[in-house]
Amino acid sequence: GVYVLTWIMLFFPFVHLPIMAVERGHGATTAASLIAAMGVGGIIGRLLFGWLGDRIGRRPSLHLALITQVVAFGLFAVSGSLAFLYFAAALYIAGSSSATSLYPAVIADHFGRGHIGAVTGVSFAIAGAATSIGPVLAGWIRDTTGTYQMAFLIGAGLNVAAIGLLTLLRPPSHQ
Repeated sequence: GVYVLTWIMLFFPFVHLPIMAVERGHGATTAASLIAAMGVGGIIGRLLFGWLGDRIGRRPSLHLALITQVVAFGLFAVSGSLAFLYFAAALYIAGSSSATSLYPAVIADHFGRGHIGAVTGVSFAIAGAATSIGPVLAGWIRDTTGTYQMAFLIGAGLNVAAIGLLTLLRPPSHQ
């Protein structure tokens, strides 16, 4: 459930962020460079959250990664400047790429390592299919309302719901 909720809107910023920047009057090259900011954020995020996972635990680190995504979606929804968009793009991918890296470790911590390949494979397959929803939904919202704001808020809301599910997750008892 946590996977699916966070991955529904996972690729929406990759697809629509440059379009949104062009609609706000920025050149195509500048708009495309937002994706480069995501690449930098992804590198920094994975290093930071990997280190953090070793220090405070994988599950608390995953919580922080998901919170980072919520903040980034919120910033996207209210940002008016290009600088804010760059910051939000880097922050978003720092959280989402780190969460993707932490998921298998959290699964192993909770369900054991004996079948981690199968469990992770099925989880990623289901969540991966869910990623097709976000870009289409965001495009429909943009076409219907004239703005991406509601799509960003939906992304934030889905991550909040995922945080709630992660909070409820309890490791199986070993008897």
